[in-house]
Amino acid sequence: MTVAVNDCDRLNQAGGLSSASSSIRVWTRPSTVAVLIWFWLFAAEFVASLAQCDFRLVFTLDDAYIHLAVADQILSGGYGVNAGEYSSPSSSIIWPYLLALTEALHLGAFGPLLINGAAACATVFALLRALEQSGLFDDASDRPFGYLIALILIFNVSAVALPMTGMEHSVHVWASVVTFVGLIGRLAEARQRRCTLLLWCCFP
Repeated sequence: MTVAVNDCDRLNQAGGLSSASSSIRVWTRPSTVAVLIWFWLFAAEFVASLAQCDFRLVFTLDDAYIHLAVADQILSGGYGVNAGEYSSPSSSIIWPYLLALTEALHLGAFGPLLINGAAACATVFALLRALEQSGLFDDASDRPFGYLIALILIFNVSAVALPMTGMEHSVHVWASVVTFVGLIGRLAEARQRRCTLLLWCCFP
C-alpha cells in the first residue's frame, strides 16, 4: 500500500512538472511572445494617439470616415455618402459591409480599429506559427533569434501602424498571409502533385 501511494505521488509530481513545463513552453514560444509584443506596442500607440488628439480616436486617413458614412447608408437601405444619393466612393466592396456590422453594434470609429487590430494580431501569429511548425525554433538556443524575427515581422507587416488608418489593408495583409501559409502547407502535404504545384506557381 505504501509503495502504491508513493508511486501515485511520483506520478502526480511528474504530471505537475510536465504541465508546468508545457505552460512555460507556450509562453516562451516566439508566436506567443510576438503577440504580446504587438499588443503592448499597439496599446502604447493607441494611448499616445488619444493623448495627442484630446482623447478622441482619429484615424490617419480620412477615407475611413467615408467608409463609415457608406456603412451608415447601407444600414439605411442606400449606398453612398449622402442620403438618397447612390455612389461608390469606397475602395473595397466588402469593407463597408463589414463596417455596417460594427455600426449596427454602435461601435462607431472603434469598429474598424477592432477589426484591423484583430487582423494585425492574427497576421503576426500566423507568420510566427508557420515558422515554428517549420522547425526553425525547435532548439532552445534558437529562441532569442526567434524573438528578434518576431520583432522584425511586426514592423515588416506594419501590424502597429496600419490598423490606425481605419482602412481594410490590415485585413488584406492577413488574408494574403494565411493564403500563402495554407498553400505552403498544401504543398508540403501533396509534395509532387501537379495541381498543387501549378497552384503554387500561379500564386502572385
